[in-house]
Amino acid sequence: MRCAELNDIEMVSYLASIGINPVRVVGDFHYYLSPLRDENHPSFRIERSRNKWTDFGIELKRKSFLDFIMAYRNIDIKEAVRQLNNQEIRPAAYIRSADLRLEPMPEPLKVKVFKDSMLQSAALLCYLQLRNIDLEIASHYCREVNFNIKGKNYYGIGFRNDSGRFEIRSPYMKAAENKQITTINNCATMVRVFEGFFDFLTFMTLHKNNPPHSNYVILHCAHLMRRKETQDFLALHDKVFLFLDNDPTGEKYTHEAISADGKRYEDRRFQYATHADLNEWAVDKAADVLRKKKWSQDNR
Repeated sequence: MRCAELNDIEMVSYLASIGINPVRVVGDFHYYLSPLRDENHPSFRIERSRNKWTDFGIELKRKSFLDFIMAYRNIDIKEAVRQLNNQEIRPAAYIRSADLRLEPMPEPLKVKVFKDSMLQSAALLCYLQLRNIDLEIASHYCREVNFNIKGKNYYGIGFRNDSGRFEIRSPYMKAAENKQITTINNCATMVRVFEGFFDFLTFMTLHKNNPPHSNYVILHCAHLMRRKETQDFLALHDKVFLFLDNDPTGEKYTHEAISADGKRYEDRRFQYATHADLNEWAVDKAADVLRKKKWSQDNR
């Protein structure tokens, strides 16, 4: 099996087969005590529908199945592929993530926001900084929200959509009151389309000192690209720049748009071609700058 096929091995089922089970499950997210280090609070998360894992304790984000095998067994990519293909470390039975996607997705969690206020939680502000988001930009577009799911109260970063309700993010959770796009109309003839609001906030952070005259659409879910309200808003513009994720879904909707009107739609993912999305690219770029600065200071 090649790397792409091996990365389709479903993480949740694989971990269960080697005796590693989640501490809690919230919708699509499975939370574990990290298999990569000792800890008392679960900070290892799998987003099951994407088959990606994140270890917040060591800031490894949206990694693949092979990335996990390499980290867990301390081997390189070549050895990981060899051992998996020789069934030296593959479980006797597993579910492919491609097969999992054929199963019906669980019903969306019912989210009730009961309070929103200015961003002030130290944990949320720290999370934004870790994601390389300018706090002044975040404070302009976001709110701190308190919300309830199944009788339990949580808090997170809220971003309003066009229905006036919130898309919500925190270090440990993604949630939404309802799925609706966000449009920002600055009376421009061009529009930029982002899949998630962290990508939009990243773009605004990168252009804080010289923001382009542009309108914006934040989809909050790539599938909303096909919604009538999305298409109606995009139709008002001469040029549409697409900043969707570098995954099969992002590729599908980008290709679909350009095939329909290649003169008006433009794929901008080349700016972060080596990363899953614009925010991940910006985080890695900032970390690389810090590493180079530290190396320069250590070698003076």
